[in-house]
Amino acid sequence: MSDQFLFSGQSLEPQIRLLLQALSDYASRDDATGLLDEQGAHALETVELSLKGRELFASEDMADLLARVRLGRFQSLPAGRDRDDLKAGLKWFARVRRTNPSRVPESVRAALDDSIYDEDWEEFGDPEWLSGDLLDAAITRLEELFEEAAEAWPDSKRRPLGGQVETAAPEPDGAIDPTVPRGSGRSDAEGPGEVSDAVRHAATLVGYLTTRFEQLDRRPDLDRAIGLGRWVLVPGRISGQPRLAATANLAGALMNLAEATSDLDALNEAVDLFDALAGERGTAADQSNLAVVLLFRFEMLARDLDLDQAVVAARAGARLTVAGDPFLPSRLSNLGSALRTLFDRHSDEEILDEAVDVGRKAVRLSDPEDLDIVRRLTNLAASLSTRFERHRHRSDIDESIDLGRRAVASGPATGHSGRVGNLASALHARGTFYGQLQDLQDALRMARTAAQAMPVGHSDRVDLLINAAGTAMSWFDWTGDRTAVLTSIGLGRTAAAEATDSIRNASVHSNLSVHLLTAFEAAGDIEFVHLAYREAGIGIRLAGERVSAVALSNLSLAARTLFEETGSRPHLDVALDTARKAVKRCPEDHPDRGAFLSNLGLCLYRDGQTKEAVEATLAAYEHPASIGTASGVAYAANAARMLVEQPGGRRDPRVMRLWEEVASSTTAPVPLRLEGLVTVARANVAHPVRSAGLYRAAVDLLPAAAWHGIDPVSRTRRLAVWQGLARDAGAMVLNAESPAAAMAVLDGGLSQLWFRATPAASEVDRLRRVAPALADRVDATRRALTMTGP
Repeated sequence: MSDQFLFSGQSLEPQIRLLLQALSDYASRDDATGLLDEQGAHALETVELSLKGRELFASEDMADLLARVRLGRFQSLPAGRDRDDLKAGLKWFARVRRTNPSRVPESVRAALDDSIYDEDWEEFGDPEWLSGDLLDAAITRLEELFEEAAEAWPDSKRRPLGGQVETAAPEPDGAIDPTVPRGSGRSDAEGPGEVSDAVRHAATLVGYLTTRFEQLDRRPDLDRAIGLGRWVLVPGRISGQPRLAATANLAGALMNLAEATSDLDALNEAVDLFDALAGERGTAADQSNLAVVLLFRFEMLARDLDLDQAVVAARAGARLTVAGDPFLPSRLSNLGSALRTLFDRHSDEEILDEAVDVGRKAVRLSDPEDLDIVRRLTNLAASLSTRFERHRHRSDIDESIDLGRRAVASGPATGHSGRVGNLASALHARGTFYGQLQDLQDALRMARTAAQAMPVGHSDRVDLLINAAGTAMSWFDWTGDRTAVLTSIGLGRTAAAEATDSIRNASVHSNLSVHLLTAFEAAGDIEFVHLAYREAGIGIRLAGERVSAVALSNLSLAARTLFEETGSRPHLDVALDTARKAVKRCPEDHPDRGAFLSNLGLCLYRDGQTKEAVEATLAAYEHPASIGTASGVAYAANAARMLVEQPGGRRDPRVMRLWEEVASSTTAPVPLRLEGLVTVARANVAHPVRSAGLYRAAVDLLPAAAWHGIDPVSRTRRLAVWQGLARDAGAMVLNAESPAAAMAVLDGGLSQLWFRATPAASEVDRLRRVAPALADRVDATRRALTMTGP
């Protein structure tokens, strides 16, 4: 039996040894205690669960052991309680007889020769453990068995329904008669054996077709699974445990439909079916599945009751699953996902840590060859990303990205877009926080490519568009590339047009308002501000009572900008009111609180309440989540500018201390760092050596300010602000060092300004077609600027 001690990535040796001892006691002393007690039953359940759906992989020895254990239980249990053991034992003996008939007892062989239990009797386990050719082969065989049984459906089963004729059996291609409504009240009596077989094979097909849809994203598989599932569950057609199993299969298919299309009717039906199963049968699988659909409905409709019930069901599903059950990893992962969502709602850090812990356990217990491991990797990665957003621990986001890359590299077709979206979000977070432009490039490329490959109407497409729009905006924040702003606006508008549920649509419109405001900052067109105000208002209206602090702050930002540009007092009143509401709605320890306080500070500043503005901005700067971040540096710069406006502010030591932090930052965007370096350098003219070092550092940043990845107009705009920098830097170095050093700094600064504004080679080619002489002069200038040596 040693070849079977390890199965599903875990050791089964203790359970197998216990079963062998129990069987030995029963054979030698007629003592069935070990076969029937709780410990023996648990060992049997664990071993059989590890083989579920993969019975064909069990060795002859393993099948023989399980067959004899089941036979011993059948012989020892009182009549009426032994039926399941008889059926299970005969199935295992049927497998043994195919390879070694001599190992099967004579009485069992006689039973297998009976018409009910003949050797051709086939068993189909859980399809989740199958993939590729094995899954296709199983579906093909089930189709054959189903069609054979369906063709034998008697003509007497045709009867009128609502004035129409109903075909009780599916057509040979598996289609379902559209004249039969859901949940019809008809009660069919059980017919001959063929009728029962048709129903049984159809119910099994539902699970197999749904699994193939999850792996390959073939929509016809899902449509047929739902049609067959409805046909099987017509009242009176199936009852008892088979009805419960068929109900679970249909609910699973409907859940997949809802996830793929955001079909709320399908989702509600799946919730109702799983809820009924949890109440009637209450297995670990029922509870865990109910948690999944409730959580998905919460994400669509933001109903707190759905979230609370999802967490309760997920905990029950994990608690009811025995150690060693191959489904334990998936149920733990579902619990981790529910807990992470609960944290997003209530900001309880213990809940977030628990989400990470159960997510890790789910991955650790998973069989590396299990296709579903990618979902567990993704759930754990999402929890780690969430914790990074809370505490900014670099190890969390790095691990999240590593897990995300593993999840994207393989796995079933369904859910792939969601895994890409999670990875893109993690790359976006790391790129934004640490200024890693490659991360931002990768995140934008992944999200856009995945979105473009998906059909309009797929629920994941909107999320990917939102992700790509946010990443494009972060790209602008770090590079100043104006094309990125226009890209983000285009992506945001597409997402707004395609989002169907009100909560997500509200978020899309609110985010779009921020992109439009950034476009105004880049281009100076006031129309962008009016559009931003309108989009922010739409987001507030769609959210209703569930409006978020982010949406309130975004409306405040748009209203404040309108006041700054038009002097409209009503807009400033709106800005102040919504800014205060955003701060009030945000918990004290929430990582976004600093942003809301900063916006309130700017609104107060525009209203002339300078003292209160400084207090709010310093509170934003001092918030724990702001420390060491690019946002924290921005708050420091805002506070320094406001302090100067107060009486005696230029002598306030806090002003220069704040600018010193800006100048020394390595996380802030380049334009802000340049401003900090130049401000501190100018304040230190009495100390030529220090001032010269700061000016030199500023000049050295010019190449980054005009990074080659942004368009020529953006490069020119960013460099134009610093036209006098080379001159001032050269003068200070001349004062502190030598004419030669000053000339080098001056030459380097001017070269950057001129070289970055010089047309690129492709632009020169276009110029040559219309003005050859001018193009030659530009080429000569470029060669001179890039020449090395004396």
